[in-house]
Amino acid sequence: VFCIFCDILKSKRGIFMKEKHILVCISNASDHQKAICAGAQIAYALNARFSAVVADNNYLRENADMKRNIAFAESKGARIITFDEQDFVLQSAEYARISNATHVVLQEDVFWLSFFSIIINCYSRILDF
Repeated sequence: VFCIFCDILKSKRGIFMKEKHILVCISNASDHQKAICAGAQIAYALNARFSAVVADNNYLRENADMKRNIAFAESKGARIITFDEQDFVLQSAEYARISNATHVVLQEDVFWLSFFSIIINCYSRILDF
C-alpha cells in the first residue's frame, strides 16, 4: 500500500491545509481492503475526512467484489465518490486537487502506480515546481 503525502507537495509553496483529507482509490480487487484499512487508520490518527474514489461502469456496479469493497469503505467511514471509468484517473487526480486531499492511499499495482505519477504531475503543474 502506497501513501502519497500531498501536503508535502503543497508545503513547498507555503500552502498548508488546516483540515486533513485522506483519499483512497479502490477497485473490485479483494486486496484493496488493505488500502481501505490503511486510509481509515490514517484518517482516524489525523482526525481527517476520509473519501474513497471508485470507477463507475455497468460491470463494476454489478460486481460482488466491488460492492463488498464499497460497503467495507463505507463501514470504515469513507464517503464514496464515483467517476466515469473513461476519465477515471484524470478525474480522480483533479478531485484530489480540488478537495485538498492531503494523503492519497493506493494499492500496489501497475494501474495505481500510473495514477500516482498523474497526481504528482497534476500537483507539480498547479504549484509550478
